[in-house]
Amino acid sequence: MAKVRVSTLAKEFGMTSKELMGHLADMKIPAKSASSTLEDAYVAMVRKQLASVIEARAQEVEAAKQAEEQAAAAEEAARAAEAEP
Repeated sequence: MAKVRVSTLAKEFGMTSKELMGHLADMKIPAKSASSTLEDAYVAMVRKQLASVIEARAQEVEAAKQAEEQAAAAEEAARAAEAEP
């Protein structure tokens, strides 16, 4: 597997590069900027250490998506009710 940029990994995790850089610093993983690349071993460590954070982010994104879909459905229903005479 090839090296992975910090910014790409952050996007995959649904967080900003700055947030991921903070986690990397806490984990003592050397990365100077979002364009830095990480070795496969570091990527595996990050995925393992941040699994709970990543899962929580995924749940937040899914909940937001569902709320958006429900709001759109409610708006469409309201329009349909207004259109009927």
